[in-house]
Amino acid sequence: MDQSALGILRKAEDKNGRKYMDWRIPYMDQLGLIMVYKSDSRYEKYMIYFFTSPANKCPGKYLHTTYGSIQVEDGSLTIRTKNSVYEFELDASCVSEVDMILLLRTVNEYFRDDGM
Repeated sequence: MDQSALGILRKAEDKNGRKYMDWRIPYMDQLGLIMVYKSDSRYEKYMIYFFTSPANKCPGKYLHTTYGSIQVEDGSLTIRTKNSVYEFELDASCVSEVDMILLLRTVNEYFRDDGM
């Protein structure tokens, strides 16, 4: 992993600026852990995993993007993929200590190495 931050998903649109009205809706305006991964094979391309608190009503534990370009400015992080644009409001204080423990537990479960 290259970076992580806390924040809120504020935008999920297609490349033409139309809001998604699909499985992404439950993740909108949710607080969570933003994990940024840099591609090993594609120059300056990144992927985001966005883990929401298990206490939230999201149907899944996380949202992830495909690879795209990242821009960070004015307290926001934006990733532009081939077909989508996601924007996160960066807020280091948006997640409580209790939720952070739950988030890290979820991340560890997802990324743990079972030797397989």
